[in-house]
Amino acid sequence: TVGSTMLESSGINAEYGGKLERYLAAFRDFSAKEYVYAYLDMEKAFFCDSDCAEEIADGLYSCCAKKAMETVRRKSTKKALIKTVESVWGLVFEEKLPNINKLMTVMDLEKFCGKQTDVYGRINDACDALEA
Repeated sequence: TVGSTMLESSGINAEYGGKLERYLAAFRDFSAKEYVYAYLDMEKAFFCDSDCAEEIADGLYSCCAKKAMETVRRKSTKKALIKTVESVWGLVFEEKLPNINKLMTVMDLEKFCGKQTDVYGRINDACDALEA
């Protein structure tokens, strides 16, 4: 397809490109449920690949990022975000709202990546030690 040709020519590897293409297709098709799963799949490929996680973390994850993600995961913040999404959902999608809590799993990269990489756990430990 045109999209996959563009991804290949941009230097994006085939595995990640396929996940990105699935994500974009979910937007194009207005498939909320597919969007959630495609998003999670793409994020897992991006953040959790054991060959690249260290480099990704160096560029995108810090004690400040950890703190921001913890703020988003707080019950009150999470509740407000979900309420906001629920308020505008019907304006964008005709289908029912998927489980937004699944999207929130990305806000804890250590848990989200699991055994694929320990880089986020090591950074989290270092941040916790700095705060102590």
